[in-house]
Formats: sequence, C-alpha cells, structure tokens
Amino acid sequence: MIPVADSIFLTKLELSDAETINAHMRDKEISDNTLVIPFPYTVEDANTFLEDTAIKEEEQGVQKNFAIRDGDGVLMGIIGIHFNFGLDADKSEFGYWLGKKHWNKGVMTTVINKFCEVAKEKYKMKTLEAYVFYFNDTSMHVLQKCGFACTNDTITHTKRDDTKVLGIGFGKLL
Repeated sequence: MIPVADSIFLTKLELSDAETINAHMRDKEISDNTLVIPFPYTVEDANTFLEDTAIKEEEQGVQKNFAIRDGDGVLMGIIGIHFNFGLDADKSEFGYWLGKKHWNKGVMTTVINKFCEVAKEKYKMKTLEAYVFYFNDTSMHVLQKCGFACTNDTITHTKRDDTKVLGIGFGKLL
C-alpha cells in the first residue's frame, strides 16, 4: 500500500474490485474520455481486465496498474504505467481514470503527483507521457497542475468502437 494523502492510497488491484469498477463504468463520460474502456461496460469486462492485469503483472514481474482507494479501501479509480517503450526504458506513457463522484476534489492531481514519484523511484523513469483527447480540458488542466507540459505532439487514436479521436501529448521530466 502506497499512501498518497490523507485517506487516499495506491494498492494492488484485486479480483474482488470487479463490481466497483463496473459501478464506476456505468458513467459514459469515463468511457468517452479513455481509449480502451468500452460502453456499456459489464462485470465481465471488469473481470477480464483484472484477470489480464494479474497475468501480465505476474509474467513480467512488475506491477503496472494501481487501484486508487479511499481510507475505507473502496476503489475510486485506477492509474497505470504502460511500459510502451519496454520494461527497461526510462520513459513511458501512463493512463488513469477516476469515478465521477470523486471528480473536482483534487484527488487525481494528488494521485498523479504521487504516481510521478513512484514511477521515478520504483521504475527508474525519467519521463512520463500522457495523451489526452482534445476535448478533455479537465484532464489537460490536471496534468498541467502536476507539472506536465503540452508537447504539441498529436496522435489519432482508434477507440474500441472504431471512432477516431485526436489525442494531445503531455510530458514531464521526473
């Protein structure tokens, strides 16, 4: 368990988190603002994600995804590192989502700041990157508050439903 702030922790994901993840995913805005989360989202989707995460983390010997939990241990969201340049690289993309009832409370700003420390210390990262959909002003603002700068890189992502969405790059030297 990694303490983030009073009553906020990063922990390992558990198979028992499926129902809570599914409850958060009933809000279409979360799917709209992420690349791979489908809508509608089912408990089966959550179970598949959790099982795949556990298998990959065991095979690779590294924890990639973290549950964001409140002081009672209830899952509020997820943050994870992608290792898209390889496990030994010193830079990576990361992604995150937070249940809507926790929005606009400073939770994700606090979590991303702590996650940057974890990435530097645990994974020896020198740079973290994130791509945010062009319409997600809130996420762009959160990244900027955490010291990320717009890189002016853009990428067109293809979502699970085959729609094309422009992503704007942000990066931070750790």
